[in-house]
Amino acid sequence: MSGASFTKSVFAYLVMQLVDEKAIDLDHLVEQYLDKPLPEYGEYKDLAGDERYRRITARMLLSHTSGFPNWRWFTDDQKLRIYVAPGSRYSNSGQGIRLLQLVVEAITKRPVGDLIQERVFDRFGMARTGMVWRLEFESDYAIGYDQQGKPLGHNKRTKAGAAGSMDTTISDFARFL
Repeated sequence: MSGASFTKSVFAYLVMQLVDEKAIDLDHLVEQYLDKPLPEYGEYKDLAGDERYRRITARMLLSHTSGFPNWRWFTDDQKLRIYVAPGSRYSNSGQGIRLLQLVVEAITKRPVGDLIQERVFDRFGMARTGMVWRLEFESDYAIGYDQQGKPLGHNKRTKAGAAGSMDTTISDFARFL
C-alpha cells in the first residue's frame, strides 16, 4: 500500500540518526548546509526576494513550522511562498520535508532513498517496503477508491520523496513502529 505521509516518520527517524551522529543540527539554519542560496535551486526560485527563508531550521521543517504550504501545486499560481513567519505556526508541509530532503542529500552526498533503505528498511527487516516502486510489488498492492467506488489507482513512484513516496505493508510498517 502507499505509505503516503507515513513516509515522513521514517524520514524523521533518519534525520534523528544524523542528529545523533552530529551530521546535522536541528537548530542550525538550513542554508548553512547548502552550497548556494536556496533561491538558486530551481524548485525554490520563487523565494528570491523573501529573506525569511534564511531563518528556516531543520527543526522547523521537521515540525512543520517553516511557513511553507503543504504543496506549492495546491496554490492557484503554483508558486512557492512563505505564508507565516518561520517557526511561528504549525501547518502540515510536504514542501518543507522536501526541502529537508535536499539538505540531507547535500550533507550526506547520497540519495535519500538509499539512506532510508540502509538505515531503516534493512535494519528492521522491511523487505516489502521501498521508497520507489519495485516490480515485486506489482502482484499484490492495495489501492483506494473514490466515493463512487471508482479505483484511484496507485502512484508507482520512480523517485524517492521523503514526504510520501514509500510503499509498504502493514506488517513491515509495524516493524518500524
